[in-house]
Amino acid sequence: MPELWIFSEGDLQRGLGHLTRCSAYASAWRGQGGKVNWVVDGDNTAKKLLRNESVIWRSWQQELITDTHDAVAIVDSYSATPDVLKSIADHFMRVIYLDDTKRLSYPKGLVIHAAQRGNTSIADDAEWVFGAEWQPLRPAFWDVPPRERIPKQIERILILMGGTDIRKLTPTMLQLAHDIYPNAEIHTIISHPNTLTKQPKTIIHHQLNDKEIAALMCHCDIAISAAGQTTCELARCGLPSVLIGVADNQKEQLKKWTEDNLFMYGGWWNEPELIAHVSSKLKALCSSDTRKQRAAALQRQIDGKGTMRAVKWLSQC
Repeated sequence: MPELWIFSEGDLQRGLGHLTRCSAYASAWRGQGGKVNWVVDGDNTAKKLLRNESVIWRSWQQELITDTHDAVAIVDSYSATPDVLKSIADHFMRVIYLDDTKRLSYPKGLVIHAAQRGNTSIADDAEWVFGAEWQPLRPAFWDVPPRERIPKQIERILILMGGTDIRKLTPTMLQLAHDIYPNAEIHTIISHPNTLTKQPKTIIHHQLNDKEIAALMCHCDIAISAAGQTTCELARCGLPSVLIGVADNQKEQLKKWTEDNLFMYGGWWNEPELIAHVSSKLKALCSSDTRKQRAAALQRQIDGKGTMRAVKWLSQC
């Protein structure tokens, strides 16, 4: 099996979504007996996340690849130039590009786009695939049972504003959840637990692995979440959620995931009416019938096999 090279980026300011989803591919590739190397533009936060990986740390996005590799590659970047992408395509046997915004024309390879039911008529040299069936999920999310526990009253709420919470929304959403469901237990996952003031019935989680996060998503009844990488994980666990857009690259994904009775649309982080929007949607999830319907609809959208679909495509050299 050829080596896999992952080219990506992530830090406290840009977030860790690229690195999180690429770690799913790394786990799957090693599970098939392959070796994984990373080239990452990142900071100490990223280094903590990838502490067990083999990583070359550098700003690579404008460096042309000049050596031919008997290897395959995955590129997950918002800043790599077209010339750099072309050099990677020319010097690796197969390449996958992860794209959230259709930001440019890609060279030969496979482009995986995050949005559901996307437009496939894109004029470039790459093959494009869309939707949840291709999204990279970490191993703990590959095999999740149907959600059966739908309590009459909401007992547990999960707050997920992204790995680094770039918009600093966690305290506001915690308070909102407490105000609407004062008897519920509130869970939140954050990078730096000392940034939150402790409140009653609040459990703060820090540095959870994928198994722990999957268990927590299955344990909770509803969530408030940024519309980033965790969206597909929430869907896989059938967790009814209110989604908030916190970055421009989430625009298309937020729109698609809040159609057809899937997730609730909470709005954008900088909207004046954000609190009112999120509040109304949280109250709408009070109904156990609503939660049951949405949980089933979400789990029908994603089978957990997207990571292995990509690995299979890469390995066909």
